Amino acid sequence: MRPRTAIAIALAVGALLALPASAQEDADPIRARTFRVEFKPLSEAAELIEPMLTDDGGVMMRPRQKSLIVEDRSSVLERIGQVLESFDLPPRSVKVTFVLFLGRDIREKPSRPASSASVFSEDVNAVIEALADVTKWTSYEPLGSRSVRGQEGGGTVADLSSDYRISFEIDTVTRRGGEEIVKFDRIVLQRVGRDDEGKETLERLYATAGTLKTGMLNVLGAASAPGADRALFLTMQVEAE
Repeated sequence: MRPRTAIAIALAVGALLALPASAQEDADPIRARTFRVEFKPLSEAAELIEPMLTDDGGVMMRPRQKSLIVEDRSSVLERIGQVLESFDLPPRSVKVTFVLFLGRDIREKPSRPASSASVFSEDVNAVIEALADVTKWTSYEPLGSRSVRGQEGGGTVADLSSDYRISFEIDTVTRRGGEEIVKFDRIVLQRVGRDDEGKETLERLYATAGTLKTGMLNVLGAASAPGADRALFLTMQVEAE
């Protein structure tokens, strides 16, 4: 009798495992759900969730309503909702500290006094010392500095001094490997002047874009020509708030 009992139990378990496809579909039916995306670009949200869709799923963007209509299994829709909730966050603020200074080559002009390093912060002084070791510019003069706040998806304009202006646009603030990365779509340094009629004029001196890690001091440099005896240096330090 024992062997028959064992066989009967095995058959019963097999019957439970072999659920019909219709029963599985009833347990996880295909549904449609609308997800509103308030802060992030709708296209980025769609790209984020597309790999999560099954063969039965699909997504449609509704730009005017700032929403995604997603059709898929209920379990997939639940996961998509969780992912979008953590993705679609309000834009973050970023504090950016700029220091602008002029580097000069005075190796053949010993009579010209070098600028005092005391006007710079400790971090910037370290940069200046490193630049003096590896470049020909050995004297440095401060031209302006300022700490300003920007926001994801927005642009900011600020005067570093009466003669120099900085503008920048922040794309995103993301976390990678435990570090926060700020992506700048644009960073532009301009010289501010006046024409004969007293109207403001702007001369673009430097323009770039890129990503910066928070907490690190970054240095940008520009000279009018390879043999120039002077160059502009701009340090940037970013902090996500």
